[in-house]
Amino acid sequence: MIKRIATVLKRYQSFLITSHINPDGDSIGSQIALALILKKMKKKVAIINENPVPRIYQFLPHSNMIATSSASGGLLAMTQNFQVAIVLDCGNLERVGKVISLISKFKILINIDHHSDNTKFGNLNWVDKKASSVAEQIFSLSRILKISLNKELATLLYTGIATDTGSFQYHLLPTTHKIIATLISRGAVPEEIAENVYHNLSFNSLKLFGLALATLKESRAHQVCWMKITKEMYQKTKSSVEDTDSFSDFLQQIKEAKILFILKEISKNKTKVSFRSIGKIDVQKIAKKFGGGGHRNAAGASLNEGIEKAEKIILKAIKIWMGC
Repeated sequence: MIKRIATVLKRYQSFLITSHINPDGDSIGSQIALALILKKMKKKVAIINENPVPRIYQFLPHSNMIATSSASGGLLAMTQNFQVAIVLDCGNLERVGKVISLISKFKILINIDHHSDNTKFGNLNWVDKKASSVAEQIFSLSRILKISLNKELATLLYTGIATDTGSFQYHLLPTTHKIIATLISRGAVPEEIAENVYHNLSFNSLKLFGLALATLKESRAHQVCWMKITKEMYQKTKSSVEDTDSFSDFLQQIKEAKILFILKEISKNKTKVSFRSIGKIDVQKIAKKFGGGGHRNAAGASLNEGIEKAEKIILKAIKIWMGC
């Protein structure tokens, strides 16, 4: 399939790239990297997402290439004449959010993903469940296309792999580590990327974490820990949902817990849930029950419920799933 996709990229001249709502490091890095590869091939490229680039990823080269679906009419009008749409890092097409209205007009849709629950919604579907990230897949694609990697591409792909593997904490094949070695040799600087991604908390973010930590609970019998973040906490600390991105990393340090989750109040009747797990416990299966998805050790979902009711629903689902 990778060769068929490479053939399409060579044949056509204009491409719209997109990815899932609330983009992460793999999503951002992969989109920009693919766009730069296509530009090296003298192609016309646009990247449009529903949500803007999160603050912690704005250090990435050419992050300003990513427009949002609320962009000017000129950009959206231009893409109507594009030939190929490419969706990255989405288990299903609905994950692109509002951009789906643009994609539906394309006759050629390429789906590149590594999630095991991918619905294969494209005309061409390259779903590699063994890949650590879509960034790893874009690296492989660059090899097929014979595109040499510079520092910018290496930085983008390294960031994608690092963030989607929990800083290399999850199970990885030897090939992934070999790719990382190649990216470093091409100019990626791990300490600089780590400084931007992991050592970039604002004072308000830490104040928010303090309030959230006060809600920390556990079910020792089920090896589960969780905490809640309410809209009132955001208001009190002058912070936002974006400031919570690294909170799960802190919870994973709790040695008694095998499953961790954070409930984030979006509105009175909507709650976002971020799951993390240790070892072979697959939280993606739990997230999928609520229309979400992700990876074995990191997943997410949204519930159309208030935060208190969402807490009870998630706990019940975990207990049932674990056979308790």
